[in-house]
Amino acid sequence: INSILMGNKQSGMLTEKQKRKTARHEIGHYLVARELGYGAAFISVEQHSETFGYAHLTPHESDLISTVDDLTNRMKIFMGGYVTDTISRDGDISIGSISDLEMIHKFYRYIHALKNRGIDPVYLLHNKRDVDRPNIQMPKEELNQYEQEARGIIGRYEGIIDQLADIVVSKGTVHTSVLERMIPVVSR
Repeated sequence: INSILMGNKQSGMLTEKQKRKTARHEIGHYLVARELGYGAAFISVEQHSETFGYAHLTPHESDLISTVDDLTNRMKIFMGGYVTDTISRDGDISIGSISDLEMIHKFYRYIHALKNRGIDPVYLLHNKRDVDRPNIQMPKEELNQYEQEARGIIGRYEGIIDQLADIVVSKGTVHTSVLERMIPVVSR
């Protein structure tokens, strides 16, 4: 399944430290998705031709026809990886965070198209043409709002992120049911 989703498996590309950082980043996506009602099947830090890590979300009703709320939630999920990187002890931001920020801005453009032109964002996601419009920028205040929301979610789990990352690094790919047993009930 991983090879189909992410390309051919590679080996020996990441050090243990890099795998740990990648695992923390992917756990950030997972925790925000979980809080927003999206499921995740597994988290992987096995290297594939397309990615170094992956939090595989399970199918969601928004995968068929996306609404502004669905796309907004997806942007928050992307922000979860970025926020987890920013609270890491080494303070380094991963390349995955840069990719996540790019996706957030891309989804913002989809929302803009949906609100202003009635274009179905699913069409935009799967269309080969690039819909980037340089004059459409996500307002910094809105980006900061998503970051603060993700930071609130990640903050509630900060004490166990390293433990979850250790499990993912040791196994390479972990079904989220294993991680769920370790996550305490956290009040919102």
